[in-house]
This record gives sequence, structure tokens and C-alpha cells, in this order.
Amino acid sequence: MTSSRSRSTPPVSAIPPTPRSAAQGQPNSLVRGAVQQIERFANALAEVLNDITALEVNTMVVSTITGAKFLPEEAYQDLFAMYHSHGEDDKYQPLRRSLESSCKDCMHKMGMTSVNIVPDPNNPTDQPIVEMLLSDGEFLRNLRKLSELEALMGGERSDQNNITDIIYAQTVIQLDGDVINRFHEQLFSDRLSAQDKEFLIHVHSEAVTSGESNWRELLKFLFDLVQRVILRPGRDTGRS
Repeated sequence: MTSSRSRSTPPVSAIPPTPRSAAQGQPNSLVRGAVQQIERFANALAEVLNDITALEVNTMVVSTITGAKFLPEEAYQDLFAMYHSHGEDDKYQPLRRSLESSCKDCMHKMGMTSVNIVPDPNNPTDQPIVEMLLSDGEFLRNLRKLSELEALMGGERSDQNNITDIIYAQTVIQLDGDVINRFHEQLFSDRLSAQDKEFLIHVHSEAVTSGESNWRELLKFLFDLVQRVILRPGRDTGRS
């Protein structure tokens, strides 16, 4: 008589778990990293799109052309000095209000507070706040524009008897198709010769045509980029 003995299978709970290798966890880590990069890219792209919803072309004659670059720290220092030194000058009021609004909006977005409406870059208490402001892309774009306006409002540049450093023509094209044209009154006065007037208008028209073409190409590139990078994961998921 022969007998056979079957080998009993141990309970599931008695089977030791197989250790998970680092290679098995790596794909999930790569996916999370890719998602985070896409989210950061999407946030940065949203800021860029907010800033290019309109094309603005200005034509002006300047007395000098410098190679000075935009340095955020120096620009903020100059605007902060203007904010306090020209506090009672009416012509600087729009610039002061814009600086206040930019600082308030950025601090609110970042959840920061300061005893000063415009943080003092020379105050150790405000310096970390200023550093955070200068790390924000939207604030830097506003700062650049305010810095350019402040430079045009100082000294002889603000003298209406001066024919240089004046915006003679301005065209704003909105994304919805609205077009706004503004012309300085000196284009219709006798202070400029007919040849100068014709030249300025011609140069401005050429700049608008070129700027609009480049602007539309940039918009097309960005929207195509959104479709290819942001929407691709959803399309891939639908096919799987």
C-alpha cells in the first residue's frame, strides 16, 4: 500500500511579503515629477498669457539711447525713492498708485503683510518681503513698466517744450479685436515739419504691422504648445 502525502500550503498571512525594489517605485516617482513640472509650466504659461492679451506699440523720439539693462533690485530702489521723494507731486500720483497696487496684489497673493504699503528695501524687516516680490514674474513685469515710465518723467523729459522723449503715436490691439490709436497733439502742431510728421507716422505704421505679425505668431506658438504638452496626457489616457 502506498500512501501519498500532499504538501500543505501555508496560509497567505504566513507568506512573507516580497520586498519592493527601488526600480519598482521609480516609475511612480518619475510620473509625479513629470506632473509637477507640467503644473509649474502651466502656471508660468498662464502668467505669460495674461501679459500678452494685448499688443502695445509706442513710437517716440529719444534724446539718448543707453545700453542699460533692467536690474530688478535697482529699479525697485529707484521707484521706492521716487515714491517718497515725489509724494506731493501730482504728476507722480498715477505712478505711486500703480506701485502701491502692484505691491498690495503681490503680497496678498503670497500671503505676506508689511507695515509699509510699499516695502522698504533698506529695512531689514522688509527685505525678505522685497526679495519675495522680486521673485514673482507678474510683479517683475509691472516693475519694468513702472521703471520705464519713471525714467521718462524725470528732469527735462517731462518738459513739454522738449520734442524728444515724447510718445508721438501709440497703438493698442486687444485680443478681442479692439484697436486703440492715440496721437500726441504735437503731431498736429507747427513744431514739427511735415517731413518729420510723415516719417513718424510711417515708422509707427511699419512697427504696428511687424509687431502684430510677431504677436500673432507668438500666440499661435503658445496655444499649440498648450495642446501638445498640457492636453497630451488626457488624449493618451483615452487611447489606452
